[in-house]
Amino acid sequence: MKYQIKNISGHQTSKVIATITAIISSVFALIGLFISLLVSFALPGDFPVGSLIMFIFIPLIYFAIGYLVIRIFTFLYNRIASRMGGIEFELSEDDIKDI
Repeated sequence: MKYQIKNISGHQTSKVIATITAIISSVFALIGLFISLLVSFALPGDFPVGSLIMFIFIPLIYFAIGYLVIRIFTFLYNRIASRMGGIEFELSEDDIKDI
């Protein structure tokens, strides 16, 4: 049986993908903060306040940019899919397995 995706919810899709992006960027920001702290302990100097600020703001920036980009993508997809047809895929009963 063939199915077509005719519409993608812009807000819901953007919210979910932006949240995933923010979580992943938090992991990388935490690693960067840890490395920055290790370097600051090895070298004389002040506490790396900039690294701490970046740890807080990087996930927020990724969330905002991710939300905006996906929102634009879903808007364009919905416009194009309404004229040309959406992404088509096929499902069969064999693909569904009891868990």
